[in-house]
Amino acid sequence: MDLVKATKLNSPVSKKYVEQITAAVALQVAIYFLSALCMDCGYMKTTCSVATLGYWSGVALMIFRRPNAPTRGDLVMIRIGYLPAIVLALIFGWMASHLTAIP
Repeated sequence: MDLVKATKLNSPVSKKYVEQITAAVALQVAIYFLSALCMDCGYMKTTCSVATLGYWSGVALMIFRRPNAPTRGDLVMIRIGYLPAIVLALIFGWMASHLTAIP
């Protein structure tokens, strides 16, 4: 058995995803850091955490759906899709807090 082949990581996922996921992680770290600096009793940080969960669930679904041939829309959504996820989490969080009368 060849040692190089045995230690080489072989992924069934397209290499096109790597650059997009790297950019997405950098964007998320920056936004999460800025949200942690907000003095709002952790509301923005919690919102970013919820958006992160939803965003990465969607990314996993996209990669699972088309592991070898991502579309241009998939790649764009992976790169900047976190921003709409935060906006949606803020809107739904605001609606939920007002519907349940939580201040």
